[in-house]
Amino acid sequence: MPYIAKIPDEKPPAWLSADRLMLWNLRSLRDLGGRAHLDALYKRLGQLLRIPEDLLWLEHPPGAKQEDYVIRHRMRFALTDLGFLELVNSHGQGHWSLSDKGADFLAPLDEEDAPMVMIQLPFLTQWLLWTAEARAMAIAVPRGSVNFDRIRRIACDQIPLGLPPPPTSTLTWSEGSRLVGQTRV
Repeated sequence: MPYIAKIPDEKPPAWLSADRLMLWNLRSLRDLGGRAHLDALYKRLGQLLRIPEDLLWLEHPPGAKQEDYVIRHRMRFALTDLGFLELVNSHGQGHWSLSDKGADFLAPLDEEDAPMVMIQLPFLTQWLLWTAEARAMAIAVPRGSVNFDRIRRIACDQIPLGLPPPPTSTLTWSEGSRLVGQTRV
């Protein structure tokens, strides 16, 4: 019996959500020498997670906005988030590479205390949610609020320090400047 037939609503399980695929995308890139095309990355992701073939090639239902495979679409979404956090680099035409920050993020996996890296996933997810909300607010209220570059700088400066995201995603330009300046002291 195909795996997808065992799922009542034929939706992929939560363990294949875009935010949970972030770590596996990083590991797949590292396994492929730090640089890969989407096709090779997708194949390696399927091998690492042992995703059943029918689930790996599950397409979006007719009429959906996405035209890619469901898991591949989630993988690409996770790569975009990782790129925003400067953990991976996009080289266009589906080519991705692991950045130095991404390699540093994965370094604890090779040490004896490897389970500790799993604590970082909820932390990284909090930051991704905050950046998404802050970017939405920057579009909704553009006058006087932080722009995309400032949001990225806040996240990229504070994540390596282990600081949580700001309590609000509605930041003025001066608040954003203070947060960036705070990490440079």
